[in-house]
Amino acid sequence: MYLCKVNFIGTLITLPNGVLTTSKAFYHFRGLDLIPMNKTLNYIVNRDHYNFNIWFENTFGNVLLFIPLGFLLPALFRKFQGWKAVIIAAMVITIIIEVAKYLSGIGVASTDNVMLRTLGAMLGWVIFLFGRHAAAFTQKKLNATTH
Repeated sequence: MYLCKVNFIGTLITLPNGVLTTSKAFYHFRGLDLIPMNKTLNYIVNRDHYNFNIWFENTFGNVLLFIPLGFLLPALFRKFQGWKAVIIAAMVITIIIEVAKYLSGIGVASTDNVMLRTLGAMLGWVIFLFGRHAAAFTQKKLNATTH
């Protein structure tokens, strides 16, 4: 279990590097989008004007990226069992990534990214919750059949 926690922390440390070095980050462009869901709604409504990879990455990709965080945080650390702790952790990590993007001049720092990645972490937490309840239910059934 200790090795899983160390690996998880290592992944969190290197996650911003992976996010910052995607194919669209080979050029320097500094931007700031503080209007919530502005970019995301534009991608969804006008998706026929964008390459599939562009609008999919910027909408669903941000959600999918943080599902493992929402699942693994409560699975590995007791203090992240509640949804509030997962939301705060996801928001803090994403804000750090967005500030790094802005300060380095790579891409657009966006409130949409914070919202979508937090949503992804919450979906991961829900998956964790279902898994925990399913495990408890199965254990209860196994205990009932052995007695």
